[in-house]
Amino acid sequence: MLKVIRLNVIRILALAFLFLTLVGKSNYAAVATDCTLYAAANGNDGNNGLTAGAPKTLNGANNLVGAGTVLCVEGGTYNLTTRMFLHGGSASAYAVYKAYGDSPANIVFTGPSVNPDSVEIFNAYAPSFWTGANYIEVRG
Repeated sequence: MLKVIRLNVIRILALAFLFLTLVGKSNYAAVATDCTLYAAANGNDGNNGLTAGAPKTLNGANNLVGAGTVLCVEGGTYNLTTRMFLHGGSASAYAVYKAYGDSPANIVFTGPSVNPDSVEIFNAYAPSFWTGANYIEVRG
């Protein structure tokens, strides 16, 4: 009888450990702390984008990216209807686009295809009127 109780206690402890391991932890890494600009699926371009509580839209934040910017993309579903040109930085100060880490950021593109053989959502090359489309880092 004592052996059966001991086995049941061990099973209960093992199940509790498994439950806490799988359910007690977040599926996401800690949120980013090096952000200088924020974008959210429900962002507003009337916001300054300087805090997670006042994010811009993805396109609005992208328009402000430059050398040394760390644009954190908050979790949510982003509906894009036009392609985005990623802004670059410099050799000593990359422009960084990264996941904020609170939940997945899902990009849904419903815009027209520029090339019939592919769908271009993001471009990192410079149109003739742009300079500095190099030195881009995308994380997450």
